[in-house]
Amino acid sequence: MAKKKKRSRKKPRITMRLLLVLTVLSVLLFLSVWLLSISHNDNIIHHSTVVTAVEVGDHVGFNLGDEKLNFGTILGSGNAERSMAITSEEHGYVFLSTYPPFSDWLSVKALGDLYVDKDNPLYMTFRVDIPRGVEPGIYESELNIYVLRDPPNFWQRIFMKGKNVKPFDGSAPSKPSIQINISEN
Repeated sequence: MAKKKKRSRKKPRITMRLLLVLTVLSVLLFLSVWLLSISHNDNIIHHSTVVTAVEVGDHVGFNLGDEKLNFGTILGSGNAERSMAITSEEHGYVFLSTYPPFSDWLSVKALGDLYVDKDNPLYMTFRVDIPRGVEPGIYESELNIYVLRDPPNFWQRIFMKGKNVKPFDGSAPSKPSIQINISEN
């Protein structure tokens, strides 16, 4: 008669240990992300949202209202600029972010460093560059303006809404078309 082979009990033990290690790692990852989000919120002094809009059309038009960052009507593959001054009751670093399509189209030039307080407003020029081939229509997004205690680190940027607004070479405004005071609501 043939001998029966004993089944090895090592496979289930290895699988259980691997499952335990993965569970522990998952819990540690969750806790580290949670702790990073807490430290992120401690860094935010104020947060404000400004509607950003542009109309792509077959003519050029202006909208000089100050309720939002409106670039008016511009031709496809054209660009437009608007200036803004930001003040805050507390001294802090300004971080800007927005959403598609503006995250690819919008850029900013600031006069000096991105620091703001009550007595020293931050003057900025925003430029929107419409790529060739964009369909005519009205495009809107939100510009998130954060005033932070310290410049955000890599992990804090992950928890902020939207994509960081990129800088461009050009002149910053001396007189803004939009004035925004960021304070607690």
